[in-house]
Amino acid sequence: MKFTVEISNLLDKINSIWRKKYIEMFFVIAILGTPILFYFNSQVNDYLIFYTLVTILWYSRETMDLKRNSNKELDRLRVEHKTNLRPYLRLQKGGSRGLILVNVGKGVAVNLRPVFIKNNIRKSFLKVPAMSTGSNSVTESFVPINFGMGLNPIVSEFTVEISYNDIEKRNYLAVFKSNTLFNDGFEIIKQEEI
Repeated sequence: MKFTVEISNLLDKINSIWRKKYIEMFFVIAILGTPILFYFNSQVNDYLIFYTLVTILWYSRETMDLKRNSNKELDRLRVEHKTNLRPYLRLQKGGSRGLILVNVGKGVAVNLRPVFIKNNIRKSFLKVPAMSTGSNSVTESFVPINFGMGLNPIVSEFTVEISYNDIEKRNYLAVFKSNTLFNDGFEIIKQEEI
Protein backbone atom coordinates (compact mmCIF):
# COMPACT_ATOMS: atom_id res chain seq x y z
CA MET A 1 0.00 0.00 0.00
CA LYS A 2 2.76 2.45 0.96
CA PHE A 3 4.69 1.43 -2.17
CA THR A 4 1.65 2.20 -4.34
CA VAL A 5 1.27 5.65 -2.75
CA GLU A 6 4.97 6.38 -3.35
CA ILE A 7 4.68 5.27 -6.99
CA SER A 8 1.59 7.46 -7.37
CA ASN A 9 3.40 10.47 -5.87
CA LEU A 10 6.39 9.85 -8.15
CA LEU A 11 4.12 9.65 -11.21
CA ASP A 12 2.39 12.89 -10.16
CA LYS A 13 5.78 14.62 -9.87
CA ILE A 14 6.89 13.32 -13.27
CA ASN A 15 3.57 14.42 -14.77
CA SER A 16 3.95 17.89 -13.22
CA ILE A 17 7.49 18.22 -14.54
CA TRP A 18 6.41 16.97 -17.96
CA ARG A 19 3.54 19.48 -18.12
CA LYS A 20 5.17 22.54 -16.55
CA LYS A 21 8.96 22.27 -16.45
CA TYR A 22 9.80 20.14 -19.45
CA ILE A 23 12.41 22.56 -20.86
CA GLU A 24 14.38 22.40 -17.60
CA MET A 25 13.97 18.62 -17.63
CA PHE A 26 15.50 18.33 -21.12
CA PHE A 27 18.32 20.67 -20.13
CA VAL A 28 19.11 18.54 -17.04
CA ILE A 29 18.99 15.35 -19.13
CA ALA A 30 21.42 16.87 -21.63
CA ILE A 31 23.81 18.00 -18.87
CA LEU A 32 23.65 14.68 -17.00
CA GLY A 33 23.98 12.71 -20.24
CA THR A 34 27.28 14.34 -21.18
CA PRO A 35 29.37 12.88 -18.28
CA ILE A 36 27.68 9.50 -18.72
CA LEU A 37 28.67 9.44 -22.38
CA PHE A 38 32.18 10.60 -21.42
CA TYR A 39 32.41 7.77 -18.86
CA PHE A 40 31.73 5.19 -21.59
CA ASN A 41 34.40 6.68 -23.88
CA SER A 42 31.81 7.70 -26.45
CA GLN A 43 32.73 9.21 -29.78
CA VAL A 44 31.59 12.59 -31.13
CA ASN A 45 28.90 10.80 -33.13
CA ASP A 46 27.36 9.44 -29.91
CA TYR A 47 27.19 12.95 -28.43
CA LEU A 48 25.51 14.25 -31.58
CA ILE A 49 22.95 11.42 -31.57
CA PHE A 50 22.21 11.96 -27.87
CA TYR A 51 21.72 15.75 -28.24
CA THR A 52 19.61 15.16 -31.35
CA LEU A 53 17.41 12.77 -29.37
CA VAL A 54 16.96 15.35 -26.59
CA THR A 55 16.14 18.02 -29.20
CA ILE A 56 13.61 15.74 -30.94
CA LEU A 57 11.92 14.99 -27.62
CA TRP A 58 11.77 18.71 -26.79
CA TYR A 59 10.42 19.51 -30.26
CA SER A 60 7.80 16.75 -29.95
CA ARG A 61 6.66 18.18 -26.64
CA GLU A 62 6.35 21.69 -28.12
CA THR A 63 4.43 20.31 -31.11
CA MET A 64 2.06 18.49 -28.76
CA ASP A 65 1.38 21.79 -26.93
CA LEU A 66 0.75 23.58 -30.21
CA LYS A 67 -1.68 20.88 -31.31
CA ARG A 68 -3.54 20.98 -28.00
CA ASN A 69 -3.85 24.79 -28.15
CA SER A 70 -4.94 24.64 -31.78
CA ASN A 71 -7.66 22.10 -30.94
CA LYS A 72 -8.93 24.29 -28.09
CA GLU A 73 -9.04 27.31 -30.37
CA LEU A 74 -10.83 25.31 -33.08
CA ASP A 75 -13.44 24.14 -30.57
CA ARG A 76 -14.01 27.75 -29.44
CA LEU A 77 -14.34 28.89 -33.05
CA ARG A 78 -16.90 26.16 -33.75
CA VAL A 79 -19.00 27.21 -30.78
CA GLU A 80 -18.70 30.88 -31.74
CA HIS A 81 -19.64 30.14 -35.36
CA LYS A 82 -22.63 28.10 -34.27
CA THR A 83 -23.74 30.86 -31.86
CA ASN A 84 -23.29 33.63 -34.42
CA LEU A 85 -25.41 31.87 -37.05
CA ARG A 86 -28.30 30.76 -34.89
CA PRO A 87 -31.76 32.34 -34.83
CA TYR A 88 -32.69 34.34 -31.75
CA LEU A 89 -36.31 35.30 -31.15
CA ARG A 90 -37.98 38.18 -29.33
CA LEU A 91 -41.64 38.44 -28.47
CA GLN A 92 -43.18 41.91 -28.28
CA LYS A 93 -46.59 43.30 -27.43
CA GLY A 94 -48.36 45.16 -30.20
CA GLY A 95 -49.41 44.68 -33.78
CA SER A 96 -52.92 44.09 -35.09
CA ARG A 97 -53.33 40.78 -33.20
CA GLY A 98 -51.59 41.63 -29.93
CA LEU A 99 -48.19 39.96 -30.39
CA ILE A 100 -45.22 40.45 -32.67
CA LEU A 101 -42.50 37.85 -33.14
CA VAL A 102 -39.06 39.10 -34.22
CA ASN A 103 -35.95 37.15 -35.25
CA VAL A 104 -32.97 39.24 -34.16
CA GLY A 105 -30.42 36.45 -34.66
CA LYS A 106 -28.34 35.86 -37.76
CA GLY A 107 -29.86 32.50 -38.69
CA VAL A 108 -33.15 31.57 -40.30
CA ALA A 109 -35.73 30.09 -37.94
CA VAL A 110 -37.96 27.41 -39.48
CA ASN A 111 -41.00 25.41 -38.37
CA LEU A 112 -41.90 27.70 -35.46
CA ARG A 113 -44.53 26.15 -33.20
CA PRO A 114 -45.75 28.77 -30.67
CA VAL A 115 -47.92 27.74 -27.71
CA PHE A 116 -49.83 30.03 -25.31
CA ILE A 117 -49.79 28.90 -21.64
CA LYS A 118 -51.92 30.39 -18.87
CA ASN A 119 -53.20 28.67 -15.71
CA ASN A 120 -52.30 25.18 -17.00
CA ILE A 121 -54.18 25.87 -20.24
CA ARG A 122 -52.11 25.25 -23.37
CA LYS A 123 -53.39 26.64 -26.64
CA SER A 124 -51.45 26.51 -29.90
CA PHE A 125 -50.94 29.57 -32.05
CA LEU A 126 -50.62 29.25 -35.82
CA LYS A 127 -47.37 27.65 -36.96
CA VAL A 128 -44.86 29.81 -38.83
CA PRO A 129 -42.97 28.04 -41.64
CA ALA A 130 -39.90 30.32 -41.61
CA MET A 131 -38.54 33.61 -40.31
CA SER A 132 -35.59 35.22 -41.99
CA THR A 133 -33.11 37.51 -40.29
CA GLY A 134 -32.85 41.25 -40.48
CA SER A 135 -34.92 44.28 -39.59
CA ASN A 136 -37.91 43.19 -41.71
CA SER A 137 -38.17 39.80 -40.02
CA VAL A 138 -41.37 40.45 -38.11
CA THR A 139 -44.36 38.09 -37.87
CA GLU A 140 -47.75 39.25 -36.58
CA SER A 141 -49.93 36.66 -38.26
CA PHE A 142 -49.21 33.72 -35.94
CA VAL A 143 -52.05 34.61 -33.54
CA PRO A 144 -55.43 33.24 -34.78
CA ILE A 145 -58.01 35.95 -35.53
CA ASN A 146 -60.52 34.79 -32.85
CA PHE A 147 -57.98 33.54 -30.30
CA GLY A 148 -60.18 34.32 -27.31
CA MET A 149 -57.41 34.70 -24.71
CA GLY A 150 -56.06 38.00 -23.40
CA LEU A 151 -52.69 38.72 -24.98
CA ASN A 152 -51.94 42.02 -23.29
CA PRO A 153 -49.05 41.53 -20.82
CA ILE A 154 -50.26 44.55 -18.83
CA VAL A 155 -53.67 42.95 -18.18
CA SER A 156 -52.78 39.28 -17.66
CA GLU A 157 -49.80 37.09 -16.92
CA PHE A 158 -49.04 34.30 -19.38
CA THR A 159 -46.20 32.39 -21.01
CA VAL A 160 -45.45 31.70 -24.67
CA GLU A 161 -43.26 28.73 -25.61
CA ILE A 162 -41.89 28.54 -29.13
CA SER A 163 -40.22 25.40 -30.45
CA TYR A 164 -38.31 25.94 -33.67
CA ASN A 165 -35.43 24.71 -35.82
CA ASP A 166 -32.68 26.31 -37.82
CA ILE A 167 -31.85 25.38 -41.40
CA GLU A 168 -29.31 22.82 -40.19
CA LYS A 169 -32.07 20.95 -38.32
CA ARG A 170 -30.94 21.92 -34.80
CA ASN A 171 -33.86 22.23 -32.35
CA TYR A 172 -34.45 25.23 -30.09
CA LEU A 173 -36.90 26.25 -27.41
CA ALA A 174 -37.70 29.85 -26.50
CA VAL A 175 -39.85 30.64 -23.45
CA PHE A 176 -41.25 34.14 -22.93
CA LYS A 177 -43.15 35.31 -19.87
CA SER A 178 -45.24 38.46 -19.77
CA ASN A 179 -43.52 41.10 -17.66
CA THR A 180 -44.33 44.80 -17.75
CA LEU A 181 -40.88 45.72 -16.44
CA PHE A 182 -39.46 44.98 -19.91
CA ASN A 183 -40.05 47.39 -22.79
CA ASP A 184 -41.22 44.56 -25.08
CA GLY A 185 -43.70 43.40 -22.44
CA PHE A 186 -41.95 40.02 -22.16
CA GLU A 187 -38.87 38.65 -20.50
CA ILE A 188 -36.91 35.81 -22.05
CA ILE A 189 -37.00 32.94 -19.57
CA LYS A 190 -35.13 30.52 -21.74
CA GLN A 191 -33.81 30.35 -25.29
CA GLU A 192 -31.54 27.41 -25.91
CA GLU A 193 -30.72 24.53 -28.17
CA ILE A 194 -32.45 21.33 -27.09
